[in-house]
Amino acid sequence: MTLIVGFALHNATEGFGICGPMTGEGTQPSWRYIFPARDDRRLPTFLGTLLGQSWTSEALSVVFFGIAAGFDLYVVQELFIANRKYGHPVLVMWLVLVGVLLGFATDFVVSAAGV
Repeated sequence: MTLIVGFALHNATEGFGICGPMTGEGTQPSWRYIFPARDDRRLPTFLGTLLGQSWTSEALSVVFFGIAAGFDLYVVQELFIANRKYGHPVLVMWLVLVGVLLGFATDFVVSAAGV
């Protein structure tokens, strides 16, 4: 059950990663664009899972976590730009705070479940 909730939370945030940079450019993506773009992100996850089952490297894990953090920072930066343009510069900071708190809450629930 915990894994299902984790995947649901992860998939819910993919829309921000896809649409966030586009909002800074003034482009409003359609649902027809979002679904195939989201599907393109599944192949690297699948291949990473296959590779990770047979071979692991702590150094490469740190590299890939750093790349993922960089992508997240890029999306937040684009959201800052979009919200500044629309007159809501504080909104992103509140949403980032909510996201961090939800991340800690999720970690708490997973730890409490003993997973």
